[in-house]
Amino acid sequence: MGELNIPQTMRNARKAVTAGDYEKAALLYTSLMACDDITDHFDIQIRHAWCVEKTGHVRQAIALYQGIVQQYHAIGEHSAAASVEQTIKTLEDKLQAEREAAKAATAEEAARLKAAEEEAAKIREEKARQAREEIERLRREKEREAQQRREQQLQLERERAEQQRREQARLEQERRERILAEERAFQEQLKLKKEAALKARAERLERARRENIIKDYKKPELPGLNVFDDDDDNKHDDESPEATYEIDLQDIDDIEGIDPAFSE
Repeated sequence: MGELNIPQTMRNARKAVTAGDYEKAALLYTSLMACDDITDHFDIQIRHAWCVEKTGHVRQAIALYQGIVQQYHAIGEHSAAASVEQTIKTLEDKLQAEREAAKAATAEEAARLKAAEEEAAKIREEKARQAREEIERLRREKEREAQQRREQQLQLERERAEQQRREQARLEQERRERILAEERAFQEQLKLKKEAALKARAERLERARRENIIKDYKKPELPGLNVFDDDDDNKHDDESPEATYEIDLQDIDDIEGIDPAFSE
């Protein structure tokens, strides 16, 4: 490996810093610090620490700066050491701010997570409440449907009972009407028979009366009973009182022979 070209390396390091390539510059300054021919090691070390700081390795840069401070104090360059210490303090304040920011961010994140968890808990509780309400609504709906079915069943039973009652009443009415019709027909027949019997009786009585009149007209006058002076009274037949009496008895038997149910 050839000797390090210090001037060229210095120029390359500055170019890298100008380009913002701090990692390349830090590597170049590291190679320069290893070179014995470097006369101003403090400048190279400070440049190296600054490049390390720019790469974001703040803690490593602080350690490098603290080494430089010790070297300054060792040679009595206390003012230079104080300047580097100020840089160290600035970096430490920066780290502290970052830690506090990170802590605040962590606390904020924790608060956000807690708020999100509380919101999620509220959402879960709300969903659980809605689920309970839905279950209760479904239960009430089922009870209402069951009650409606019971009422419908009771209504059907009442309608069937009413229909049966009406049917029984109709049948009973028909039975009574049939009985009344039969009774009226029977009474009508009875009336006709009675009228026929009365008519027949009246005809027999009239016939018997006429026959008796005729017989009485033809019957001879009994001795000692002639109280009529009319000549027609002497023109009776030779019928005996016994015969007349028998006719009267026969007429009475015919009249009494009528069914008592048809007599007045």
